[in-house]
Amino acid sequence: MTAEQASSLLQNTYIKTGRSMVWADLGAGSGTFTLALAGLLPPGSTIYAIDTNKAALKAIPAFHNQVKLETYAMDFTREELPLPKLDGFLMANALHYVSDQVAFLEKMNKYLGDLSYFLAVEYDTDQPIPTWVPYPVSYHALTNLVKRTGYQTLHKLGEQTSIYGRAKLYSALAVRGQGH
Repeated sequence: MTAEQASSLLQNTYIKTGRSMVWADLGAGSGTFTLALAGLLPPGSTIYAIDTNKAALKAIPAFHNQVKLETYAMDFTREELPLPKLDGFLMANALHYVSDQVAFLEKMNKYLGDLSYFLAVEYDTDQPIPTWVPYPVSYHALTNLVKRTGYQTLHKLGEQTSIYGRAKLYSALAVRGQGH
């Protein structure tokens, strides 16, 4: 996926960016979506990019768009995360690797402030693909998932044809807390 395609999927007017923010990118890989997120956030913000692939994380610069990018090589599904209070977190093609998605999102709630965001990019399918999409999260499934875990609203941001076949990629933003 190109940087432009990633930016297009994340583009929205729902995130209130009047001040610097703190986000996490879980399953950051080499940072395509990390950099796209940095393009949305105000200068002075911080993104914690987390992935198991230490080599991929090395492609992420320390700063982008005046946003500080910190990398951590760890398994976000199993380990306790070294994170401060977050304004939001991004999971681009990563939630489908989490077997118990409800428990995981409930765990993430402890890292989130009063007004917070969950930005997801996933394949719009309920059909598992072993190895690549073991626990699929269609948009319909995400709608139910975020309601069960304390989010008040969900906005579908965009769609894109996947180069890998049947299902389209979609992006969505879940909002919870005051001022949603």
